[in-house]
Amino acid sequence: MSDPRLAVKIGRVSLKNPVVTASGTFGFAQEYNRLFPVSALGGITVKGLTLQPRAGNPPPRVVETPAG
Repeated sequence: MSDPRLAVKIGRVSLKNPVVTASGTFGFAQEYNRLFPVSALGGITVKGLTLQPRAGNPPPRVVETPAG
């Protein structure tokens, strides 16, 4: 996915393509590297950050579905 025609700009951020992961379920990307070249992604969405600690959501946070 290095075709320059796929390049996009979101605000002041330039991406080589519009394929971006969803927040929260992508881990550290190492798990997916054996399935496809993670470097081909346009970006990786991370969770939000705060200056102060806060409690997370109670489990289960990710649930298996028939679609995978």
